[in-house]
Amino acid sequence: MEPASVKLGVGPMRVLVVDDHDLQRFALKQALREIGIESIDEAQDGRAALDLLVQRRYDLMISDLNMPGMDGVLLLRHLALLPHVPHIVFNSTLSKDMLMGAYRVASFYNLPVIGSLNKPLSMEQLCKLWQAVARRPAWNSQLPGFERSELELALQRGEIVPWYQPQADPGLLRVVGVEALARWNHPTRGVLEPSEFLPGLEHYGLDESLFFAIFRAVVADYRRWSRQLTLSGLKVSINLTAGQFCNPELPASLAAAVEEMGMAPALLTLELTETQRLKNIYQALENAIRLRMAGFRVSLDDVGSGYNGLQYLRELPVTAIKIDRSLVAGAAEDEVARDILESTILLAKDRNIQVVAEGVSEEADLQLMARLGVDYVQGYLLGWPMPAERVPDYLRRRGQG
Repeated sequence: MEPASVKLGVGPMRVLVVDDHDLQRFALKQALREIGIESIDEAQDGRAALDLLVQRRYDLMISDLNMPGMDGVLLLRHLALLPHVPHIVFNSTLSKDMLMGAYRVASFYNLPVIGSLNKPLSMEQLCKLWQAVARRPAWNSQLPGFERSELELALQRGEIVPWYQPQADPGLLRVVGVEALARWNHPTRGVLEPSEFLPGLEHYGLDESLFFAIFRAVVADYRRWSRQLTLSGLKVSINLTAGQFCNPELPASLAAAVEEMGMAPALLTLELTETQRLKNIYQALENAIRLRMAGFRVSLDDVGSGYNGLQYLRELPVTAIKIDRSLVAGAAEDEVARDILESTILLAKDRNIQVVAEGVSEEADLQLMARLGVDYVQGYLLGWPMPAERVPDYLRRRGQG
């Protein structure tokens, strides 16, 4: 953990602080400035916050819940009507049961609540939370950083490829799968993270082209690995957006692709990300059933990040869920996060759904995941994302294959 005085360098981000106490707002603004956040607005209640949210976009809103006038819970209902909603963090002295209730209200309205702060403010807690915010992609769509022609050419040339991050059981740490994460081998700028090009791909409607490019690259990589070592049923997870998941042609297209390329569907997990809302839950339900019948595994990604995870868990027949890093990272020292984790894991287990916890970077969090009954873990403690050619050596070093 970096000292509080070290600026985290997360770039220009705009934060809205909502609290009826002048001293609390002042303290939080000072703390945010210490970690490098300069663009900070403030509001005394929900009504004043709404006025600001209509006028400009924010990356993060840190809000009290118990306020005179429009309180923080009522504010959630109004936020659901806005076209652009920032990430939300609760900053409250309410009891755990009431705070959990606020999380459920936010989930009902499909709002991106990513954590909570306790009063009095802990600088260490704020640093951990902000590091998690800095790693997340923007909640709302961004202006594309590349021209459509550049992105199309990158896809045609095969420059956007999957890198792989391992997943393992939390007990023996045996690697059971990898997640495919898009990286762009840009000819002049080096390896680019997805946050730099995914908004552009989605803006130009090229996200489906990206998915099939990654899908086919994954199958080709897997076949190369299988010639070098024994994979023992190693599974690969591939991300799908809500728009892609609602495409009625998806099940047939994927079934045809794996048959053509000679890949067993059971080795592939399709992860529905929560960056968008499903526009047609009935089409998504149909697709989930058909994909499962075709042998694919279907997973909900980013559960706990405050969007639709629990609702989709109720409505879609998934085989697994992945708990978002915002709940997992630092959970060993966060009682509220532990409570949310435990209830989510129990809910999944009751439905015979496997649980993957991402964002495990500390030994204490790994031990907690094992105690809570998580099936698999993913995070920097196990390994960073790596290009395909490094995967066989990684598995050999761990005594596998």
